[in-house]
Amino acid sequence: WTGKMHAFTKMLDKKGVEYLSFSKVSTLECCPQRYLLEYVERVKLRSEPKYFVKGRLFHKAAAKLHRARMRCRRVSIGSLIKPVERRMYEDDANHIRNAIDLMQREVDPDWEVVAVEEPFVLDLGPNLPPCLGIVDLILREGDEFAVIDHKSGKQFYESDRLQVAMYHEYARRQYGAERCEGYYDQYRWVNNLDRIHKPASRRTKVTIRKGTWNSVLRRIAKRYRQMKKIEQTKRATGASDCWGCPYRDICPMATFEYSGNNVW
Repeated sequence: WTGKMHAFTKMLDKKGVEYLSFSKVSTLECCPQRYLLEYVERVKLRSEPKYFVKGRLFHKAAAKLHRARMRCRRVSIGSLIKPVERRMYEDDANHIRNAIDLMQREVDPDWEVVAVEEPFVLDLGPNLPPCLGIVDLILREGDEFAVIDHKSGKQFYESDRLQVAMYHEYARRQYGAERCEGYYDQYRWVNNLDRIHKPASRRTKVTIRKGTWNSVLRRIAKRYRQMKKIEQTKRATGASDCWGCPYRDICPMATFEYSGNNVW
């Protein structure tokens, strides 16, 4: 397959080929009803939420920055952000510009870029379908590796080691990375880097031990059993925290709460 991962998964869905992903597991854990709508009934949204578009454009700009590093080329912030400015409002484009600016400042020249947005497939064993994903960044310094996932948003969020553990396992199998650390690099949307009172970026180390992968497999297997039950019964429970869900306007189980002057 030479196309994009999104098109690949759509082809798998069309052919009924089973696969797992971090998104599937995290969606189920967040809200089984959303999993039913998104992955079983495959309900289409009328328009993609702005924060999805914004996050995707941020990742594209970050990937361009890292690929330039891989080729030992210098690249300007303007050239990275130009495509973003054509798609986003000024404030949103400025948020991404500041995040990429911080990312560029924090680059450690001692680390070699090994892979950028590299698709992967992990064999999880005989009782589970394969796991698909895209690792944001793999770095190397000597025989030490680092796998990094980029996060962006209005605020910093709690880290879930499942995604980085997947990256870690892929780097071990693909690159022989026995000495490997995992990190979440988070970037907070800010309007002006010179006027902030709280940090706009944060790196969180994810501890990966010898038994981590076994615990990850147990967690995935448990969620897979729940997925199969939802697929068979076409029924699922809802969650109480619906304000950030893109399906809230069409979900029959969505809870409605007042937020400022708006009713969700």
